[in-house]
Amino acid sequence: MLPSRHIMLSLPLGVVVGFFAQSVLAGLLCFFSGVLIDVDHLIEYVIHFGLKNLKLKKFYQTCAKLTKREEGGGVKKLYLFLHAGEIAILLWLGFVLFRNIYLLSLALGYTGHLFLDAANNSLKPWAYFLTLRIKNGSDTTKFVKLR
Repeated sequence: MLPSRHIMLSLPLGVVVGFFAQSVLAGLLCFFSGVLIDVDHLIEYVIHFGLKNLKLKKFYQTCAKLTKREEGGGVKKLYLFLHAGEIAILLWLGFVLFRNIYLLSLALGYTGHLFLDAANNSLKPWAYFLTLRIKNGSDTTKFVKLR
């Protein structure tokens, strides 16, 4: 999903969280946790293609095709270390245990990002759990929805 879509969700969510928490920091944490998770796409790109000739347009086009081997540009293995439901679970558990508004802010932004991706991407929902991807050898064909 394009970063602009994550910004369109994370910005108002961050404003609402900041307003109700009466904390600019809580709002910023919510916003950034909903957007910066996508930094792992850059890591993924570098793993598969290196830094040579990295251009923003090529990067976006390639990321859109990472799971679409039939369209060319797809990869056999997909890692996306930050797109992990386990991280969301840890953030929510941390909030429940410590009642910390900053953990809640991070959890809301992060979980919102994962839900948007799960609703709009071609991956099966379980593919958003890193442990299950690793268990399946990060094999792209095992967690991409058939069209």
